[in-house]
Amino acid sequence: MNTLAQEWLQEGKVEGRIEGLTEGRIEGAITHGQEMLISFTKERFGTLSQNAIDRIKLITSQKVLDDLTKKAWRSESLEELERWINKLTKVK
Repeated sequence: MNTLAQEWLQEGKVEGRIEGLTEGRIEGAITHGQEMLISFTKERFGTLSQNAIDRIKLITSQKVLDDLTKKAWRSESLEELERWINKLTKVK
């Protein structure tokens, strides 16, 4: 028979595993989104500055990635897109 302390410890371990898996999935989705945005932009415009690539790789918000992906679809030039990248990834 487990003591109350042992049950709490086991519960904590399970919660920790679940939290770790969730965080890993979120990080994986964001990394995938970053790579897809970079790939799409290179395919559409042929090139992307290293500064823009670095800024995209620093994005940790799915909403910012989604907004920037929409801007990539709508931008008429690489310069316009890079302005959006700079604006949406501005350090606060």
